Amino acid sequence: MNSTEYVLAFPSFYKAAYAQEILGKNKIRSAIRKLPPGLLQSCGYGVILRNMGTDGLKRPLSLLEEKEIRPKGVFLTRREGERTIYDKVYL
Repeated sequence: MNSTEYVLAFPSFYKAAYAQEILGKNKIRSAIRKLPPGLLQSCGYGVILRNMGTDGLKRPLSLLEEKEIRPKGVFLTRREGERTIYDKVYL
């Protein structure tokens, strides 16, 4: 994986979509993806942020916090062969 990719995990599509809308209004590009089973102990969706850098996460997370949108976790993704590994970095 050449780029840094973070996943902000949410328990529902609607919460992820609202988070993506808030980020988009602030010119932060993102995408929504269904999360693998077990990442949140339930079904969930993730807002994907690429090439943000660790300090770059502060702005998106603070924008969401202002709207009282709190992800269930923030994960850094990495590849091991064909598998995607999710390393929890926040929450």
